[in-house]
Amino acid sequence: MTVEIKIGNSLYKIACAKKEEERLKNLAKHLNHRMNELKKSLKITDEKILLVMTALALEENLRSETEDKFDSNEMINLISDNIDNISDYIEKLTNKIQKF
Repeated sequence: MTVEIKIGNSLYKIACAKKEEERLKNLAKHLNHRMNELKKSLKITDEKILLVMTALALEENLRSETEDKFDSNEMINLISDNIDNISDYIEKLTNKIQKF
């Protein structure tokens, strides 16, 4: 099945199992709430930058919550991987923005 969710001003169609539909909608609702909080506090108007900042804030929250669960080497590897992923994402966004 496919569920349609709205993140910011954009609609996304996400494939999922029927039992995951409500969970995805709930996650989208919470993500939008976090984005709106950041938008107000940081006065960010660009939706792509807002998404990146929200992802970074969520990553920081996740890192804080999981810090005690992993030894330092595992944590460094996870953070490094996530930073690489975020860096790649920002680079792609930058390229798209420059094309406009």
